[in-house]
Order: sequence, then C-alpha cells, then structure tokens
Amino acid sequence: MSCPVQSFANFTMDMFEAFKQKLHDDLHIEVQGLKGTVSHGGFTFTFDYEEATQILTTQCLSKPWYASENAVTSGMVETIIHIRQKIALKAQAAGGSAA
Repeated sequence: MSCPVQSFANFTMDMFEAFKQKLHDDLHIEVQGLKGTVSHGGFTFTFDYEEATQILTTQCLSKPWYASENAVTSGMVETIIHIRQKIALKAQAAGGSAA
C-alpha cells in the first residue's frame, strides 16, 4: 500500500543535491536525474524535483509490513528538515567567513 504524496516547497537545487548525497551516503543509492524511482530494504519511493518551481515531490509506493505509514512520512519530513538545516548552516558559515 502506498503512502500519500509529499511535496516540499522552496527546495533549492543545493537541497536536492544534499538529498541525493544523503541517499548515497546512508543507503548506497545512486540517484540519476531529477525524477525517478529508488528501492532499498523493501521500500520503494518515487521522487520528482522541479527546479523551476523548486518543489520536491516524493511518495513511498511500497514498504514492509512493519513500517507504518506515519513512520515513513514523518521520516521523510525529518530528512528534509535535516537537509534544510544543513544547507542553512553552510550558508551561514559562508556568510560569516566572508565578513
């Protein structure tokens, strides 16, 4: 059973690159392009990044029986929050070092 579609606005290309890097670092998943489907450990997700509108859309298409829909969707939200914070700290550090 699939989970609801999740959309994240104001998602810059830097954030999308960090999202792809996190998938690579944590799950050893190589993401190619701005749209696709990835699978790992019984989970299958779609993703679609629209650079012009800066919207990332994701959906869990399938998951193991033991993973609740709430855990999956809240896990994605937590991942996006972590990425936004990481990018904000990088920008702050770059701005601080330029002063």
